[in-house]
Formats: sequence, C-alpha cells, structure tokens
Amino acid sequence: MFLAACGILVLLFNVFLAFRCTRIATRLSHSNPSLHPRKAVVTQILRLGVIMGLIGMLFLILGGGASLGVLLAKSFARPQGSIVYTPQQMICTMDVLVAMANMNGITGHFVGILSALWLLDRLDRS
Repeated sequence: MFLAACGILVLLFNVFLAFRCTRIATRLSHSNPSLHPRKAVVTQILRLGVIMGLIGMLFLILGGGASLGVLLAKSFARPQGSIVYTPQQMICTMDVLVAMANMNGITGHFVGILSALWLLDRLDRS
C-alpha cells in the first residue's frame, strides 16, 4: 500500500507539471516573442515529467505486484468449494479495488510519459 500511495503522489505531482505545461503553452501562443519561455526551460520541465512518470510507474508496478500477490495468496489459501470460516481467507472487494487503482495509476503515468515524449519530439523538430 505504501508504494501505491507513493505512486499516486507522484501522479499528482505530474498533474501539477501538466498544468504548468498548459501555462507555458499559453505563453508560447502569445504574439510577442519576448514573452516566450526559453527552449531549455521547456525541455527541462518535459524531461522532469518523463523522469517522474517513470518513477511513479515503478512505484505503482511494485505496489500492484504486492497487492496482486496478496490477492493470489488469498485465493490459494481458500479450498475450492468449501465454506470460508475465517475472514482472512476471503477475497475482499477492497483487495480488487486496490489492484484496479494500481492499474489506473500505471495507465495515468503511461499517458503522461507518452505526452511528454511527444512534446519533446515536437520541440526538437522546431
């Protein structure tokens, strides 16, 4: 759970970086060239977004693997076709929701990395 929480926090930081990129885009669309940010600043922000996305994806992959391991262990501990007497052997809805949240976080980081790489590519062409 700790790794998954760290991955979500990194994803929130990437959302802040994406908002900052929209502010930079607004400055770039201005007709006055003196208001445009320097290319080095834009490149640095985009590279930071890629690096943070990779770190967040690593956290969420490790956290998701741990939560899926717990889910698998619970499914193996329960004998097939029998009544469960201990609540620790039951697969809870929360376990499945944690696994889904990890997958959604990984998807969010993946989309963020792809968009930052696309913007870096477009920036290098100009």
